[in-house]
Amino acid sequence: MPHMKPASLILALLLGLAAPLAPARAQEANPDVIMLQLRDGAFRFGSVQSHDPDGMVFARLDNGGIAHIPWSLLEPRQSDELRRRFGYVDLATEEVLMMADKLSTVDGKEVIGLILDRTANELLIKIAGSTLTLPKDRIAGAAVPIEVPARLVYTTDELYARELAAVPGTDAAANYEIAQYCEKVLDFAHAAEHYQKAATLDPSFHSDDIRAALQRTAEKAKNAAQLEYLGDVDTLIARKQYDEALARADAFAERFPGSPYVNEAKKKHERVLKARDAYIASLVRVRFLETAARLARTASTKFTFEQTMGYLESTMKTELLASVTKDVQVLTKQLDSDAVHKLFAQRDKKKLRWERASYGYGTWLLGKERALKGEQIAENPKEGEKKPQTALDKQRAALNEQIQRYLQNRELVQKAKSDGEKSEDREAFWRDFSSTGRSQWILAYFAEYGGEFEVSPKPLFDNCRECGGTGVRIISLAGANVAQTQGNRPSSTEEKLNCEACHGLGRVRRISYR
Repeated sequence: MPHMKPASLILALLLGLAAPLAPARAQEANPDVIMLQLRDGAFRFGSVQSHDPDGMVFARLDNGGIAHIPWSLLEPRQSDELRRRFGYVDLATEEVLMMADKLSTVDGKEVIGLILDRTANELLIKIAGSTLTLPKDRIAGAAVPIEVPARLVYTTDELYARELAAVPGTDAAANYEIAQYCEKVLDFAHAAEHYQKAATLDPSFHSDDIRAALQRTAEKAKNAAQLEYLGDVDTLIARKQYDEALARADAFAERFPGSPYVNEAKKKHERVLKARDAYIASLVRVRFLETAARLARTASTKFTFEQTMGYLESTMKTELLASVTKDVQVLTKQLDSDAVHKLFAQRDKKKLRWERASYGYGTWLLGKERALKGEQIAENPKEGEKKPQTALDKQRAALNEQIQRYLQNRELVQKAKSDGEKSEDREAFWRDFSSTGRSQWILAYFAEYGGEFEVSPKPLFDNCRECGGTGVRIISLAGANVAQTQGNRPSSTEEKLNCEACHGLGRVRRISYR
């Protein structure tokens, strides 16, 4: 036979041109004739000879050709239906969900369960197999409603009892409904029992599905320990215990050698990583913003103006990353500070809303050039600075920006030291500046010059409320206060003084960052 391309070989297999394959070492499937629809829209009539987690062995009706067909080559809906019928389902998508309560503790941990009772000092929380008494002084914030797998709150026996009480009637339909529910909570013994009851009460009720379900649940009952083991991986994911979930998924093959669910365990491994990275990426974005604001509040009560500039220049960035990394490592020890910083750098900025921070009446501390920077931005983007085109250009531009930022910071600190009277004015102003004003100033400065956040190129400016944006206060002198007169009418004159609120700047600078 001439060399065939992969696509041609697959087509040949589906057309029955390839030699018959040896039967798979899985249970024999029902030999009834079915219509098979392929992903490309083609139809084939034949019977399923056997199946395994990767696909099935299909015998064509018209020419007797036999081929192993991967599930991925079938039309997706039929693939899902057959995999469900034969027991190869993604357990996570079949999980029974319920609303529960999520509480965060003061030490950064999460407790997920159902609040049963509240006292003056404690909460009584239901979790699978037990109840937990949680002191209120260990709780950080209010309980948050969250959808979780029911097995996170109730045991299998409790779920079965609840379903029996919830489903009215004892006919075939009621037993079929209970059996399906039992499968979803991994209670295969009760599932098989109720499928059998449904078949006995009405042999014509969903006869094909029940026949397949009895075969499926019997096989799953033999592997109940394995399926429960895999189900616990999803429970650990829901509890944000990612390292334990990953270790459990990775240990499956060694614990259950030769299991037909080895591929499912590999999928669990990928699911843990995907869930972990998605949640932690979201957490990192939030924590960077929250922690920067918290560090700014703390610094506002500790430092002089000169010390504040030193803190902004070096320490704050290090403390921010260390604090966020510590929060992340409560959930997983596998991510260090470099990985955390990389997650934040790779955030999808377009999906984040802009945060605001204001320098307030401390805008003048920046110096006039920095304080008013960006007030006149070209409307036409072509008139602005051209962005670097290559990766190397971007790296050079970022490095140059970092160097310039460092030099500007040093210049501001040195100027504060050498200005004499002005330096005293800055320190005096900083002492009298409100704690909230100092906190916002520090946050705005770090957001704009710290290099961690994206800053909108167009800052917002407000006029000083005291001088209306002029930078001066006008004092009128009249009557006896004026030496000059004009005829018999008293003369008047005006004296202009720098506005004490904005120190003559006239503007208040606000920035947007994310």
